Amino acid sequence: MRSRQISAIGGDDIRPSPFSENFPGVEYHAAFIENILTQKFAQRTLVTALLEPLLILVLTVVYAFAFGRLSPVWSSFCLIVSLFLDHVRDFAQALAFYRYGNFADARQDFLALAAKPLQDYRDELSEMFAARCQDFLDASLKDRWDGVWLMSAPSKGHVNQRV
Repeated sequence: MRSRQISAIGGDDIRPSPFSENFPGVEYHAAFIENILTQKFAQRTLVTALLEPLLILVLTVVYAFAFGRLSPVWSSFCLIVSLFLDHVRDFAQALAFYRYGNFADARQDFLALAAKPLQDYRDELSEMFAARCQDFLDASLKDRWDGVWLMSAPSKGHVNQRV
């Protein structure tokens, strides 16, 4: 049986990190605040900034060469996977806007995602988030938004508010 460590009274706040398997969650927040106060942020080095474009170019050439050599079935599969991954990336960006209360931009991105279906797949999740963003815009919820939405009724067009 694994013992549980507690970093605060009543809180089970131990998380894994790159530095330790048992890292108190309060340490994450303390490091974040210290970085803001001391203005010491993670930065890309000059080597990284120079190698990234080179790596992108090399991978593009390798991908183009491999893509031309693949059978039509594998080429289609690779294309569908890359389109799906683009869709997931765009959804993550729209979700970030949503979580920070930028409902206008989130709605616009969710509508764009819903408008470009993948094959026969209809993105109902993006449609639902776009409708929710519109509800939040209509209810002027931005000032009261804390990033949490509690569903109190499954009816469409109903803005649920945090209690």
